Amino acid sequence: MPPPPARCNSYIEGEFRKDHIYTRTGSVLLAVNPFKWMIPHYADPVVRKYHAGVSDADAVPHLFQEAEAALRSIHASGEPAHFVLAGRSGSGKKETAKFLFHYLAATSGMDQRVTGATREGGPQGGRSLPCLLEPQLEGLCDALGMLESFGNAKTSENENSSRFGSFAKVFFNGNMIVDGAHFETLMLETSRCIGPPRPEERNFHAFYQVRRVLLCGL
Repeated sequence: MPPPPARCNSYIEGEFRKDHIYTRTGSVLLAVNPFKWMIPHYADPVVRKYHAGVSDADAVPHLFQEAEAALRSIHASGEPAHFVLAGRSGSGKKETAKFLFHYLAATSGMDQRVTGATREGGPQGGRSLPCLLEPQLEGLCDALGMLESFGNAKTSENENSSRFGSFAKVFFNGNMIVDGAHFETLMLETSRCIGPPRPEERNFHAFYQVRRVLLCGL
């Protein structure tokens, strides 16, 4: 029998006050938007910790734990792994996706570091191969920010609300090194362009950004 909602909320609140923003319930990882930067939670030592492998009993629930489990599943079975990031407006889905991409880029080929790796026969000054491949995912993160101008708008609940869905694919080669990425949008709320928004809302950011440029004469 599942615990009552009040008990669940009380537990999540207690973890949140300890800066533990993740809580596991079965196969679902719950995340609470901390509304502040928590960079140490995603720093390189944390990446190495979860990539090295920690038991479920010793590990504090974390997004990187889920990412590592997916990588190991792909490596063992050769089958794709999937993440579904869901939540209400302002819950932090896009930021979660960026941290997920960061983990995949940082661990890409980490177990097969090749000092002095070459591309097209040329030495790379002792840089490891994964460092050369990370920009593929970093570019995907940059694209997310650009798309926000054309797909995000101010609503009564969130000043930077995504009014579209997105689907991303990350490809790995046989050595579990990132080999490419693909991103597409879907379900854009085009109805927002037809009529004027409510007083407390705005249309897509891009319209106001273009207007500001025109007014400034740039």
